[in-house]
Amino acid sequence: MALPIISDILERGKVPIIVGGTNYYIESLIWHTLMPKPGEEAVKPSSASVACPTPACDTEPAVPGDDRNQPVAGAIGDTGDVTSASPSSDAACAKLASKSTSASLYERLQQVDPEMAARLHPNNTRKIQRSLNVYDQHGVAHSELLKQQHQQSNASCPQGAGVRFPKTCAFWIRCDIDVLDNRLSRRVDGMVAAGMLRELEEFHATFGQQCLGEDSRPCFEHGLFQSIGYKELYPYLSRPESTEPAESESLLKQCLQSLVRGTSRYARKQNAWVRNRFLKAGQLIPLYSVDSSKPENWSTDVLQPATAIVKACMAGDASPVAPLPLRSASKETWKTFECTACSRVLLGDHEWQVHLSSRMHRRRRKRFERFEQQDETTRTADGDKSESD
Repeated sequence: MALPIISDILERGKVPIIVGGTNYYIESLIWHTLMPKPGEEAVKPSSASVACPTPACDTEPAVPGDDRNQPVAGAIGDTGDVTSASPSSDAACAKLASKSTSASLYERLQQVDPEMAARLHPNNTRKIQRSLNVYDQHGVAHSELLKQQHQQSNASCPQGAGVRFPKTCAFWIRCDIDVLDNRLSRRVDGMVAAGMLRELEEFHATFGQQCLGEDSRPCFEHGLFQSIGYKELYPYLSRPESTEPAESESLLKQCLQSLVRGTSRYARKQNAWVRNRFLKAGQLIPLYSVDSSKPENWSTDVLQPATAIVKACMAGDASPVAPLPLRSASKETWKTFECTACSRVLLGDHEWQVHLSSRMHRRRRKRFERFEQQDETTRTADGDKSESD
């Protein structure tokens, strides 16, 4: 729905401003990151400029775009692959997961797309499901489709797909982490005051049974059940009717504290997502940072510098504020490593090297080698005994 509206605004010579939304949807507007369904045409790039400042972090950290050739800015959400914004994909993945185990899903991915399987952790069920869904939908391996995206025009961006608009000006509206945590805590208080508990109780009464797995344990891996809020409040929502009021009040307090912590963790993941998406070497869209820590200074700290950057971008002039510096290209090999001594699978060179140098690994490795020597000695003794017999 957003792309036709943006095209209409551009055709009228105006500048679209994108504010808010999840990271996945902002990503799909800025880049050609979503694979079209079979029979659909991808949206063609536009040469017009788009401007979009991102919202401040009351709820979640906002993420911006940048200003290389077109102004665009918006809030970005969490890490994810190029197909993760499709609701139909979510439904297909949930259906697939309900009939398969994590191990069987990973085994199938190794068969149909070994290259992608080598880049994913065997326990990362969600992304494994994504890649399988892409294969089932297109008949082509997910890794192969990503390679095809890299061959598009402007495909040097780290998302593996071309920039949708040639001019994008994006802003990361940030704030001090302590300020952010305080805002998130106050946001939860506001949600409770606005009737969040009543809404969750109604939802639980209607759909709570669907959250239970075959072992009658709650499963928060699919659909709305995985969203922040329901799973944190589940212990309170599923409490026995005979629970004493004082105990219920204490349980609610613990659940709300868990909700605040979960929201805070998600905000930090969003910050990491922005850095990983926008600040990689070779990025085509510069990322500008503005500080919203002091609302009373909004005009001088956010509005004025952002306005100056957008105007410079639209005029084709140099920005009065430098964008955030890009990080050097990573030489890390994204493949899985298996530690036999610890019975663990690790993803990437860095994680593997950290594990090898850990005290736990060294201790278990010595124990594992000792057992191996004992087994070898036992096998040798048994062999000698058989020969003598």
